[in-house]
Amino acid sequence: MINNFKFIVFSGLIILTLNSFRYQTKLEDKLVGVWIFNVAEGEQLTYNRAKELKEDVGGYKFKKDDKLIYRQNMSWCGTSPISYKNYDGRWEISPDSVITITSGYYGGESEKKLKLISIDNHTLKAVYIESHRIEKPVMLLNKTK
Repeated sequence: MINNFKFIVFSGLIILTLNSFRYQTKLEDKLVGVWIFNVAEGEQLTYNRAKELKEDVGGYKFKKDDKLIYRQNMSWCGTSPISYKNYDGRWEISPDSVITITSGYYGGESEKKLKLISIDNHTLKAVYIESHRIEKPVMLLNKTK
């Protein structure tokens, strides 16, 4: 009787685990593609799906191989007219729907974490929960004679 109970509990845990991986894959599949920035309402950012990145708007192109293109300001200045540039990067999504994005930017490299609020075929809504620069070690040359 106890062995049957253990088997049922163990089987249930395996099914739950496999279902969570299936959900994760579907979420990743929904994320792959081009997302153009639309609007910020408070802390929530809204992106619209597009076929390609636009020349004059920021956005993301999530690729299936966990690589991405991040289109953003090409300098620190946010005064109009803003010039945009594509930066290569990579991404991953956690089981709790946090998207970690590592990419270049005009000053080096940064890492951002966005909490995915909702996603469908047309709209992605997320909130930044963390953002920081990735400091690169500086190698000093010691000239000795």
